[in-house]
Amino acid sequence: MKVLRTNLIYNEQVPCSDGTYVNLYELNVTVQLQKEEFYFFFTIDEGSTSWGHSLLIDSLGNERPGLLSPQQFQTIFSGPKVTNLVKQVEEKMGIKSTLVSFPEEQFTGYDYVAFYNLCKSIARDLRVKSHIITYEELGICSYQAVKLSLRDGPIYILCNNYDVAFTRELEGYPIKFVDVSMLAHYFSLPYKVCSVEELNRPFEITRPLSDWERYSINYWKPQTQGDFLFNYWD
Repeated sequence: MKVLRTNLIYNEQVPCSDGTYVNLYELNVTVQLQKEEFYFFFTIDEGSTSWGHSLLIDSLGNERPGLLSPQQFQTIFSGPKVTNLVKQVEEKMGIKSTLVSFPEEQFTGYDYVAFYNLCKSIARDLRVKSHIITYEELGICSYQAVKLSLRDGPIYILCNNYDVAFTRELEGYPIKFVDVSMLAHYFSLPYKVCSVEELNRPFEITRPLSDWERYSINYWKPQTQGDFLFNYWD
């Protein structure tokens, strides 16, 4: 990882969701990872002593939460190209500041763009059309989806943090899953293809949960493993 460029912007009267306005400093950072450029930004409100930051964003505008850890954001924040600009802000506001990162659970190793690219590769191999289902089409849900227009009808590939499932339709909930062995063999580790039998098993907790997941389970009460993994909980 290499920091390529940094610049500092002062933004006045930025609207907030509660109808108020704030003045803030935005410190933009461009980094290079594996020959690709990404950017993100640190921000601090005027009058605050804590910087926050965005997630990493690629050249197409996709957030890539799986590419940098909290420790790496801290390393960049402490590096000379960023520190010099942070000190300028501290001197103007007469403060000493620190960086506050996202909760650890938001830094999943899962990179959904890599999932999209794999689905595109599958489509090319099968010589069929693929379509990434956008957020506007899906709404709030726990997974990403790609449609493949196979010769016997469309199949939707769903992926939630490397758990993969297949369905012939996205309308309705719970989702009616299908097994598609022709597609399953394309997904090697770290992906795990979930069979219909696995997805229809009664729900049970098999791993540590985040606070949000515990709240959602208590509220939505999933009946099966599939309900939990591939849901529309908001």
